[in-house]
Amino acid sequence: MISQMKLYLKNYNKEIDAGRLLFVFGGKERYNSVYNALSYLNEYCNISSKDKVLIHDSARPNVDIKDIKKLMLYLNKYSAITLAYKLSDSIKLIKNIDKNVKLVSKSVDRDDFYLISTPQGFNFKLLFDSYHKFLKSKKTFKITDDLQIVELFSNKKTYILDSSKLNFKITTKDDLNMIKYII
Repeated sequence: MISQMKLYLKNYNKEIDAGRLLFVFGGKERYNSVYNALSYLNEYCNISSKDKVLIHDSARPNVDIKDIKKLMLYLNKYSAITLAYKLSDSIKLIKNIDKNVKLVSKSVDRDDFYLISTPQGFNFKLLFDSYHKFLKSKKTFKITDDLQIVELFSNKKTYILDSSKLNFKITTKDDLNMIKYII
């Protein structure tokens, strides 16, 4: 598998140094996999308090390299920042009636909402320490992204950076059809 990955990445050497990729075993949940990677880096890679880390999920294969570069630039100023894009659809808060029908209980102002994407950028120590506190707490939270770990287990503010809507998450057949259409 690793040799296939290196072969695949060979074409992207201008932007990615394939010789510097490390592969770490995943975990039961996404946050377990991220913590495994952070722990590996912390133990074996001589990480300093100034080092930065980007977390990206494979469900978003259409990230724009310009957005990654912009994220890296802003990561010099903000210790926890993610790519996101503004909602353009209307939003309704609902109550389930049955499998197919929902009751609208409230319309929500979409100007206050963004869809979070990846990569997400962090000061390594901030993210690692926040993860450590999270896992040590043994509390159950519905964790959906790494920024949330920092929000819950540190006193640092988190930020979003406007990015392309084309960096959407592929989780359904419709999403897969959309990415096929784009490609």
